[in-house]
Amino acid sequence: MSATDANWGYATVPQNTSCVKLEDSRCDYAVGHAVGGGTVINHMFVVRGNKRDYDSWEEMGNEGWGYDKLLEYFKLVEGVEIPSLQNSSYRGYAGPVPVNYPSHQTRVGQRLLRAAAELGASNADPNGASQSGMWRIQGSTRGGRRASAFRNYLRRRPPHLQLRARALATQVLFQGDRAVGVRYSRGGRTFDVFADKEVIVAGGPVNSPALLLRSGVGPRSHLEQLGIPVVKDLPVGYNLQDHVGLPWLLVSMNTSEAPSVQRLLINPLNLEQYKLLHSGPYTMLGTLETIGLHDLEGTDFHSPDWPQVEILYSSMSPVFSARSVKPFRFTEDTYKKLIEPVGNTPVFQATVWRLRPRSRGRVSLRSADPADAPLIDPQGLSDEEDVAVSVAGIRALQRVLRAPALREVDAQLLRTPLPGCEERPWDSDEYWRCALRMHGLTLYHPCCTNKMGPGADADAVVAPDLKVRGLKGLRVADTSVMPTLVSGHLQMAAYVIGEKAADLIKRDYPGL
Repeated sequence: MSATDANWGYATVPQNTSCVKLEDSRCDYAVGHAVGGGTVINHMFVVRGNKRDYDSWEEMGNEGWGYDKLLEYFKLVEGVEIPSLQNSSYRGYAGPVPVNYPSHQTRVGQRLLRAAAELGASNADPNGASQSGMWRIQGSTRGGRRASAFRNYLRRRPPHLQLRARALATQVLFQGDRAVGVRYSRGGRTFDVFADKEVIVAGGPVNSPALLLRSGVGPRSHLEQLGIPVVKDLPVGYNLQDHVGLPWLLVSMNTSEAPSVQRLLINPLNLEQYKLLHSGPYTMLGTLETIGLHDLEGTDFHSPDWPQVEILYSSMSPVFSARSVKPFRFTEDTYKKLIEPVGNTPVFQATVWRLRPRSRGRVSLRSADPADAPLIDPQGLSDEEDVAVSVAGIRALQRVLRAPALREVDAQLLRTPLPGCEERPWDSDEYWRCALRMHGLTLYHPCCTNKMGPGADADAVVAPDLKVRGLKGLRVADTSVMPTLVSGHLQMAAYVIGEKAADLIKRDYPGL
């Protein structure tokens, strides 16, 4: 969240940072781990999404948000450093966000790319002319280190920006239908910050709608139920979308090529290699190396070069000690029944994700108290088509496993049934539907809760210029404004929304 005028911008920093004096350069580390949103904690993947995703936004009435216009912003943001991708008209090379491959590649990762070539899948560039295919994953890293939004944009803070640490934005302040400032709490005290021109909300797809709702911008019935005075009746918090799918599909092999996590990451020599040289296994993007984007040719869901599912491949076994279960999102029962029996069997992992879900959820308020976390009702897989497409994605994975490069090491899905689905015939559509509903997870790509749309769109919260409909001096600039989820990961889309928002603001205020 920020409030801007011609000279100053204020941004609140989450309360979990221990930094107090932001003027002290020693606080950069603490602030850098609190500012930057998902780029501070995510897998850093650079997968923009599909041309048709963005063209569909423009077809909905969002002028200026089609792919051809946004491509220039994608190129503006990127600083691609991968030699094989130089001189592409689709990529940028001088932007603030570095794009690289990890320095380490496993033999399994190399074998998967061989399999893709045998299947005729493209392996050129998922951010280039065509998206369907299989590729080595690109990440926003430089020199083996994470490149967060803070590092890329704010490491040398401009003089017109002030950060408020340990602060919680609680309310947008209004005079009539005009936003005039922001109220925030810090250290048990309340502060008001006022804007000469406008307030920009950029808290993300959960916190942005929550802030608007607490401020009286949202569905009238919901606000009145909580005793919040209504400033503007709008569908804030609806249209929540996320990538949901089935993780931890284990693939066995008759070779020792698949390294265990213990051997690859817990090995102290590899840790020393990273500490000294910033190279080796620790530069991998969360153990994930290869990505497949499949348009499900031969199925009822086929749409040429507009992938319906994403398959992420991790090149190592998930076997850990019992105390490591929680960080890897297994229940204790699932770990004991599915993972522990793997033992030292060489396996790698695949996860299948539905890219353009039809299911819709909602973000709402638990109470009017800003200290109460908002309610998130994802409604993942509530639409049966999302389940059917995900099952088709598992079949696409099985076709990849039949490629010669994988057949020669007898790569196949482990037949250990997932807990709760033991009564279904293994590998039947019924079994996989059960597995998805019992063990499906989010890819942590929430979006779309302040939907962008033209005046005729009753479901829209903001206009194509990102201004909140029916109000003055209030704009939203984060992934909550996306009308629909893209067929990729959200990091680069978030950067582009920010860059385009900056141009929209400069257009409205030429003197800035």
